[in-house]
Amino acid sequence: SLEDVALGPLLHETATLVRQQAEPVGVRIEVGAAADAAIVRADRTRLRQVLLNLLSNAVKYNRRGGGVRLGLVPAGEALWRIEVEDDGAGLDEGQIARLF
Repeated sequence: SLEDVALGPLLHETATLVRQQAEPVGVRIEVGAAADAAIVRADRTRLRQVLLNLLSNAVKYNRRGGGVRLGLVPAGEALWRIEVEDDGAGLDEGQIARLF
């Protein structure tokens, strides 16, 4: 069900939910400044699910004392890119080859 979704509040909402998982394992969650004009046409429920999955994995495969950063970057006129970055070890070349 498509609707206008304000990305800033959605990023903060998902970060708040995942902090409950992150804090006990010593992982910090940071949300970058979100542009007030960042609105997309999307299925809010599905977008929220995708963000929660990405953030949960970033926490799960991180390290104690590590961090997860969630940000919003302009990607063109009326386009936005959501970025999730973490301090985990990542995948080795063999894992990447199997993944893609």
